[in-house]
Amino acid sequence: MTTTTHGVPQRRLDAETISTPPATLALLATDRAVTVRRLVAANISTPSDTLALLATDSDDWVRLAVGNNLITAADTLAQLAGSEDTGIRGAVARNTTTPADTLALLASDPYYWVRYCVAENQSTPAGALAQLATDGTLIVRYIVATNPLTPPAVLATLATDDEWVRSAVANNPSTPADTLAQLATDRDERVREAVAARS
Repeated sequence: MTTTTHGVPQRRLDAETISTPPATLALLATDRAVTVRRLVAANISTPSDTLALLATDSDDWVRLAVGNNLITAADTLAQLAGSEDTGIRGAVARNTTTPADTLALLASDPYYWVRYCVAENQSTPAGALAQLATDGTLIVRYIVATNPLTPPAVLATLATDDEWVRSAVANNPSTPADTLAQLATDRDERVREAVAARS
């Protein structure tokens, strides 16, 4: 690990500043201070090869920051999607630049929170959203129902789910008119009110 001649406060400032030269960010990516490396990992000006290096960092929070970074390369995000850490997989699942095939893979993650993150990601492919609409965890199905990119046919299916999910369908701007008409006579008052509020 490297430490520059500057003190930690200055190195932190350099690490988080988007105008810091790429060569300096690459040097700071090997800093002994983990807080500096975390800031480099979160910086949208950090070069992709430096982010790839940080994706193998010993600190979970550094790798999580790489997973959150919107400029992280697709292959690096795919690598992080295989992490044992659920927080890191969740960061990749929530990242709107994560490739569709990686999001589809994470839609089958064993941990519900990762699937939740995939469900709320507006880059998630329609097939993965359809899969998550049948998830065994209620909160995951609810989040699918709130996603404006969920296909109308999937929303129609969710309109027969739990009342909490049906309320989300009623509030979704992508819900088709025939599904809204069905929900307008729903047995649950909250669902009917959600439909009425759209008028």
